[in-house]
Amino acid sequence: MDWSSIERGWKYYKTSAQERWNRLSHQDVEGTMGRRDELARLVQMAYGLTREETQRHISMWLSKQAATPPFAAS
Repeated sequence: MDWSSIERGWKYYKTSAQERWNRLSHQDVEGTMGRRDELARLVQMAYGLTREETQRHISMWLSKQAATPPFAAS
């Protein structure tokens, strides 16, 4: 899956992101609007990770997301 799918379906993926990075507030996650660079910035700050570590964590999370969010099935 590519990141544009996450952006388009952020309404559905944001819950999973919030569960994965629970140090981020609901408002933080919501406010990224699915933008990977913004999510990475917040994750990096909240968890004290390097840029490379942050990208690795986000890529791992991305690989575990369903390719088709529920709204696309209709």
